[in-house]
Amino acid sequence: MNNFFNTVGKETCRFGNAFAAAGMMYYVMAGTMNLLFEDELESVEPLYKNIMCGAATGMLFKSTLGVVPSIVGGLLGASLIGGLTLLIEEGNKRGLLAF
Repeated sequence: MNNFFNTVGKETCRFGNAFAAAGMMYYVMAGTMNLLFEDELESVEPLYKNIMCGAATGMLFKSTLGVVPSIVGGLLGASLIGGLTLLIEEGNKRGLLAF
């Protein structure tokens, strides 16, 4: 049991740190893209803005591992943020969420 709890504790800390780093990187990436490309992104829908920011963040997050992992990270980031955006929009339509 001790080994089990030690392993769970170690892995959750590792995943928690990775998700926190990815979230902070997404926030910084979205703010930077919004600042630098404010006029170009004005007519783009929020879903597509989030997908672009998610893809850029995923690519940056995995950029130290090479080109292929960077592309995979971009695809995962775009699909994760796109899915979350669609989920939040659906929750807003049904009145389940208020943000």
